[in-house]
Amino acid sequence: MNSAAFGFSLIRNIQCYSRQLPRSSNSLLQQTHCKASLSSTQEKDSDCFLSQVESTVESIFHHYQIATNDTNRSRNEILHGISETKNRQEVSIAFNVHTRLQALRKNNDCPRCWMQRKHCTCSLVSAQKLPMINKIYILIHHKEIGLKVDTAKLILQTFPDQCQLVVAGIGPIHQKSMMEFQTIVQNNNNNQCLILFPDDDAQTIHEITAQQQQQPQQQQRKTNGWDLIVIDGTWAQARKLYSKYIPTIDNGGPQRVQLSEQAVSALSNTNTTNPGYQLRRHVITWRQISTFEAIRLFLLDLLPQNDTDTTVLAEQMQSYQIITNQAVKRELGPLR
Repeated sequence: MNSAAFGFSLIRNIQCYSRQLPRSSNSLLQQTHCKASLSSTQEKDSDCFLSQVESTVESIFHHYQIATNDTNRSRNEILHGISETKNRQEVSIAFNVHTRLQALRKNNDCPRCWMQRKHCTCSLVSAQKLPMINKIYILIHHKEIGLKVDTAKLILQTFPDQCQLVVAGIGPIHQKSMMEFQTIVQNNNNNQCLILFPDDDAQTIHEITAQQQQQPQQQQRKTNGWDLIVIDGTWAQARKLYSKYIPTIDNGGPQRVQLSEQAVSALSNTNTTNPGYQLRRHVITWRQISTFEAIRLFLLDLLPQNDTDTTVLAEQMQSYQIITNQAVKRELGPLR
C-alpha cells in the first residue's frame, strides 16, 4: 500500500507535543519545542520518553561521581576504576547513551522523533489506544537510541500511555522501567505476558488462546489484556538480548508469540517497497521489517478480523510508517 492509498487522508493536523519542562542546565528536554510554525501555542512536554533515559544516565553518573564535563579523567580511566564487570558495562552504556543525547542536543534535533526540526513528524503522529494490550515493553539496544531509522520512537509516539522503554544493559537500581520489566518477565504465573520473537517454541496468538481455553477454568487467564514485549535492535542485537533477558517458560518466563503464516508470507514477499520495511538492508528480505510494523501485523492477528476499528488502527499505523520513512529519506537521502 502506498501513501496515496492511506495518504495523508488519515492524517489529522494534530499539534506537536512540546510542553516545556522545568529548567535544567544539562537537560536535553529543554529543547523539546517543535518548529514554531506548527503551533503558535506551545504546550508543556513533561512526558517525553527520552526524559527517563536522561534521568537514568544522570543517576549512573551521580552514583559513580562522574561529571559530564570532567576533562581530568578519560572514559577509559573511569571505567578502569570500576571493579565489577557488570557495573563497568552499565557505565560504558551510560557514556554511549549520553553521547547520543548530546548529539541530539547539539544538532537541535527533535527528541521525540529524532529528526531534524525541518523534517519533524510529531505533528503528523497522534496518540492511539491499543485494544487488548495493557502495556508494551520495548527492550531497546542502546545503540538504537537517536537513530533516524529506528522505529521504537514511533511506537512510543503512537502509544505513549501504554509503552515502557527499557534500555538493555542498565540495571533496575538506576532504571525503574528495568525493575518493572524484570518483574513481568520473571513472574508470568498468570499467563499475561507475551514476547514477540520468532523462537522455535513460539506459537501464534490464536494457538496460545486456544490452548489456554482448554485448560481447567481455575488455570485460565483472569484478564483479557496482554503485556507485550518487543526487542528493538538489529537481528544480531535482538538475539543476544533475547538470550540474556528472557527466561524460559519453565522458569516463569513469558510465552513466545510469533506472527501468523499469513503475516509471514506477506513479509517474505520480495517487494521491499512495502512501507513496513525499515530503511536498513538485510540479506534476508523479510528481516528488513521494522519493529513498528511487526507490532502492527501482530495486532491484525490479535484483533477481530473485518472489524472497522481494527482496520482503521492498522491503516493509521501504516500511514505513520509512511510518514516516518519519507522524512528519513528526505533527511538522509535514498537507501545505499
